[in-house]
Amino acid sequence: MALDTVDLGADPVPDPHGTLAAARERARAVPVRYRGERAWLVTRYADVAAGVGSAALVAPDARPDVGPYAAGHPLDPVLAAELAEWGATLRSLADGLAAHLAGPADLVADFAARYPSLVVSRLLGLGGTALPELRSLAADPAGAERFARRLTGPIAERRGEPRDDLLSRLVATGAPDDEIVGFVRLLVPVEAVRQGIGNLLHGLLTTPDAWARARADDAYRGAAVAEALRWEPPAAIRPRRATAALAWDGVTAEPGDLVLLSPAAANRDPAVFADPDRFDPARDAAAPGLAFPPGVHADLAGAQLRAALDALAGRFATAALAVAPDEIAVAGLEVRGPTALPVVLG
Repeated sequence: MALDTVDLGADPVPDPHGTLAAARERARAVPVRYRGERAWLVTRYADVAAGVGSAALVAPDARPDVGPYAAGHPLDPVLAAELAEWGATLRSLADGLAAHLAGPADLVADFAARYPSLVVSRLLGLGGTALPELRSLAADPAGAERFARRLTGPIAERRGEPRDDLLSRLVATGAPDDEIVGFVRLLVPVEAVRQGIGNLLHGLLTTPDAWARARADDAYRGAAVAEALRWEPPAAIRPRRATAALAWDGVTAEPGDLVLLSPAAANRDPAVFADPDRFDPARDAAAPGLAFPPGVHADLAGAQLRAALDALAGRFATAALAVAPDEIAVAGLEVRGPTALPVVLG
């Protein structure tokens, strides 16, 4: 597909990896369209890695609770401390969900789509309809004020009667409400983890002997998580806006320009990864994948993928696709993963 004929934020891209590879071969930064706006597509590993670490790239809608791509949040240490104690809980939630699977199942609808919501609900101590409501508001560019109002009650309750949950510990820091609200807004979207789990399982189920190896080898399971995030990151492109001029071989993004960083293209850069299109947990990777910006939120996502795989591989001796591999549809660019994974479990 010719890049000058497609809008990467609006049009279907039938062959995303082929399209991104063509851009990577063409130049370090390629002009494209994104939701009707001119943008620069950056695809080579070194350039995407530099973009991930650049404070000159911010969220395209300039939300103050997101800030620079590379920047941490002041409340990140609270989540890091929580995550350090959460290994058993993550596994328990995954085990409980896996226990309801039997025989034919769809590992996207029945597991991947449900598990990260369970995790965030338990982590924050928000039950019932709270998380779906907050997710919907977080996805709405005009929903920030309503998102904050929806959290006013739970924050006040924790201030009066702390509970054993992350929201109480955030309140206990004395941080202002708007800072807590902004942090929670970073946590409630779960699509990246949902797609990450789907991509991990897709890679294992389409690779001979991978399920048996994952079941038998703890180290292989860890390597499979890292390889899945390299091979098919949950976001093939990450839109950011430049706050300063950025240059690539004479091409310059001016302040205000959109820049599309592509982890999917960078993670399959043949200058860095041998046979990059192949899912191979046993590979000797020359560099880390760029699925997520480094930090505690990436750690939380990776821990959920690992707990999910540990639970499924620990429970099921066999797992096989119920359809031909080429019948599995993998869709999306900003959020990318299999739409369904029909399997037979044994």
